[in-house]
Amino acid sequence: MKMMTAETFVPFGKKPALSAASLARWLEAEGAAAEAVSLPLSPGKEGELAQLFSRRLFHLEHACGLLIPLDLTAALLPHPHKVVWMTGPFPLLGDEILDQYRLRAVTRGLGEAEKIFAAGEELADWLAQSCHVRAELLPLPRDDRAGREAARRLMG
Repeated sequence: MKMMTAETFVPFGKKPALSAASLARWLEAEGAAAEAVSLPLSPGKEGELAQLFSRRLFHLEHACGLLIPLDLTAALLPHPHKVVWMTGPFPLLGDEILDQYRLRAVTRGLGEAEKIFAAGEELADWLAQSCHVRAELLPLPRDDRAGREAARRLMG
């Protein structure tokens, strides 16, 4: 089965704790066919709603059998077989209405997931409080061996 890892990123911004490409390499090392997708994200409030809506328009069910988003914006991507691994925080914008809408959209995206993992206890607690979902702990790997173990766990 082909797998796809997905992340969003701010061009010229801070690098994520774990890249979709690294996870795809670990999945391939475990015998899976994997591909990484990185979707640009514009920082700030301008265009935020359009970006959220656009993630829902990507239909990847014909491109892969399993989708593994690594952040909450990527978790908005619809897929019938989705396992989310939250590897970083979801910053709030300070606009009460926009933040509530973002949380509702993300909660819907997470609700489609077969499983949800969080890289740390704080993230798992935040997901439980803000999005009302339970996440299993799956720490960020420190080396390739741990990365391959994480990939096996994500595959099922």
